[in-house]
Amino acid sequence: EPSVDSAMVRLRPVAGPFGVASDDAFKRLLEHSFRYRDDRLSAALRRLAGAAEVVPLLPGRLRDKRVSALTPAEFGEVSRFLDAHKVRLLS
Repeated sequence: EPSVDSAMVRLRPVAGPFGVASDDAFKRLLEHSFRYRDDRLSAALRRLAGAAEVVPLLPGRLRDKRVSALTPAEFGEVSRFLDAHKVRLLS
């Protein structure tokens, strides 16, 4: 008999510690961005319909960061930024 320890874990969704424009838009932002995970956020967003015009308005600390290096809170900030500038994330 192998010596194995096991445990059961229950995960419950909770509201995030940061605000997002909408859960659906946030999910679509993540899906789009991680297609270009090695690119800088500005390059990834330029491929998003309607976002190219507002990319230069993003704070430089976000614009120049690689997608894979962004924190969840920074993605929330980008989500709110895009919503404030009326960039709709379509599925």
